[in-house]
Amino acid sequence: MTPAQEKLAAAAREAVDSGRWERLGGGIRWAQELPTPENIPARWWGAETYKRRVFLNLAGGRPLIGIDRCPWTERLDTSVSFKRAHEILADPESVFA
Repeated sequence: MTPAQEKLAAAAREAVDSGRWERLGGGIRWAQELPTPENIPARWWGAETYKRRVFLNLAGGRPLIGIDRCPWTERLDTSVSFKRAHEILADPESVFA
């Protein structure tokens, strides 16, 4: 691993150890439960709440972020810089801004 990869892997382990993120397969995941908006038809999502999620993986040596805004839309996967990956680890809600 490169020094940048090692630093990000250590930060990811620390995020999991803190309880904010959870280990998932080869990466980690952060989730936040929110009330389902009133304008979402029950046929799309019938539950009172939903989870939005952020995934972080070091696949291929580069940070890959997965953004799952809600269960009724597609997940967006994108490569980010190591700097941005550290920012997202510290503040995962920033991807939704």
